Amino acid sequence: MNNSINNFFKKINKKILLVFLILLILITAVSIIHSFKLANNSLTGGGVDFQFSPTLLFLESINPYQYFLDGNRDNKIFYAQWPSYSHLIHVLIYPFTFFEWETARLLWYISNLILSLICIIIISNYLKLNLYETIIGSLFFFCSSPFRNCISTGNQTFIILFIFLGLLLKHKDLRNTFVGISFIKYNFSPILAFYIYFKHGFRGLFFASITCTLGWLFFSYYLNENIFVTLFQPIKVALVAFYQDSSRGDIFTILGIFKILDNINNFDIYRILVVILLSSIVAKDISKLNNNFDVLNLILLSSLFLFPHLMYDFIVLLPSFLYSLSKRNKVEGKISLIIVFYFWIGIRLKDYLLYFIFNKNIILSPISHVSDFQVIFNCILLMTLYYFNKKLILNK
Repeated sequence: MNNSINNFFKKINKKILLVFLILLILITAVSIIHSFKLANNSLTGGGVDFQFSPTLLFLESINPYQYFLDGNRDNKIFYAQWPSYSHLIHVLIYPFTFFEWETARLLWYISNLILSLICIIIISNYLKLNLYETIIGSLFFFCSSPFRNCISTGNQTFIILFIFLGLLLKHKDLRNTFVGISFIKYNFSPILAFYIYFKHGFRGLFFASITCTLGWLFFSYYLNENIFVTLFQPIKVALVAFYQDSSRGDIFTILGIFKILDNINNFDIYRILVVILLSSIVAKDISKLNNNFDVLNLILLSSLFLFPHLMYDFIVLLPSFLYSLSKRNKVEGKISLIIVFYFWIGIRLKDYLLYFIFNKNIILSPISHVSDFQVIFNCILLMTLYYFNKKLILNK
């Protein structure tokens, strides 16, 4: 009798799982199709962050950083393609300039899809996830808001995530050289640079800085400009282009909310220094770990709560998500999964709900306004996620 009851409930559970899987596949398909429409539609600002127009300016021997700082008078930098990346980005984007804007945008969309698949496969293989776990993890990732947002805006974060997977390489000099490419995006750079220094000293930093240094020198040589002038131009653009109200949950933004240093001249510089100091402390702690995947996971997590990031940057929670999925039998793993689900799905569901309540209408892409409370709350959640992931690592 008991065996019959157990078999009955097993059949019910299998049917429920099958229905859940079918629903998840359908939601994922809608998410990918919607992201495709957004990414390839000028009316919705498709490719709004893709560094295409700044690279075109560079090829025309126009300094895109100075052009932006001078006011972008002829609007040659379109949408929000503000050149706030390191000089090397123009070399990486160069192949796409062989095509017209519409074609280049489509190819960039396809490239990001391929990169996302590669990242999932590499991480899943490293964690030894089975096929079912990999499929479930992939579906949740593909239907997440950060994935859809990053794909549709054409942001460069998929490149950053892929490059960070270089931390899994065995040869330390090759590893540092490859991950050093990620310095093109400054809000992921400080903690990685400190980690490399604490782990491998100045030799490690030398190899990590090779690619971006060559990019900077080539950029200056091609435009025949002073290398000391061009060096800090990307940072100047980043400070001008940064909107305090856009960040999701980090200490840098919180310092701005409370205006702790607002009465001091060069306020942004001082809060950068504060967060850089905190980055060195976190990096020193991470450098004590020996497993490269654990290092990768915690560096990406801490980057999110230290420096400003928009929604699309939360795709870098993928290593934490898949790692937590592999540890879902533990309490820390379950809590970590819930937190990642909040950032991937919960935040956007809240936006849909609020939009419906106030407008009595349903929209696929409601504009999200981040309150000061949300920034603080999100920062606390990210630090909590970091804590539980670290606890899982230390309790292996």
